[in-house]
Amino acid sequence: MLKLNFLKRLFPNKTFAIGFLSGAGAFSLLSLLVLLIGAGLMNKNILPANKLAKENDAQIEPEKQEPQVAGITDEEKAKLLQITDQDHIKGDKDAPVTIIEYSDIICPFCKKHHLETINKLMAEYQNKIKLVFRHFPLEGLHLEAPRVAEAVECAGFAGGEEAFWKYLDISFARSSELGSGTYEKIARELGIDKTKFENCLNSRKYKDYVSDSIITGSKLGIEGTPASFINGNMIIGAQPYEKIKEFVDSLIE
Repeated sequence: MLKLNFLKRLFPNKTFAIGFLSGAGAFSLLSLLVLLIGAGLMNKNILPANKLAKENDAQIEPEKQEPQVAGITDEEKAKLLQITDQDHIKGDKDAPVTIIEYSDIICPFCKKHHLETINKLMAEYQNKIKLVFRHFPLEGLHLEAPRVAEAVECAGFAGGEEAFWKYLDISFARSSELGSGTYEKIARELGIDKTKFENCLNSRKYKDYVSDSIITGSKLGIEGTPASFINGNMIIGAQPYEKIKEFVDSLIE
């Protein structure tokens, strides 16, 4: 009764009271909806980055990893993984194991994977593995990534295959320093023809080539880097050397 009398004193006009309370309820509901929508938008923005980080850092056992091919047939997959004259190949071309490495040179996980796992495998297995390197720069995360990829290709164009692989390794090692002026400096250090390299880089000769590599990788189901195919089996993330070695051994035996 006391509560009722209080409300009557506060809202002597019954119609006004109903309108006020209805309006207050609607405002509260609207505020709640705004908060929920805001939270949804935040999650939408954050989740892809979190998802990518988890994929890159995942420790997946290669022998248990199923190929994650995005709606293509085995025939289409084989065609996309087929080595062409445009590919860069390191090692014995008749080696029983083929690793096709899709990578973003700026990506720290890719740096670890290439320098600590792939290069170690190539040194240990010598003529038993051939490596094919393809570009998958994540421009949305690393603005400089496409430019680095083009610079590596220009190194190969101006200095040959040996220069390509040396320039690639140096770029991975110095990935945190790469930017304007760095590309020419690395080329000079390797003795690559200055004019040929700079003309190639400035004309963006390999822009379409790098873009095509991204398209091919996307068709194969690649969403993050590094991603490698070992005799057609897709391996996601910077895997421990021991895990990759174990898988390679199973293919050689």
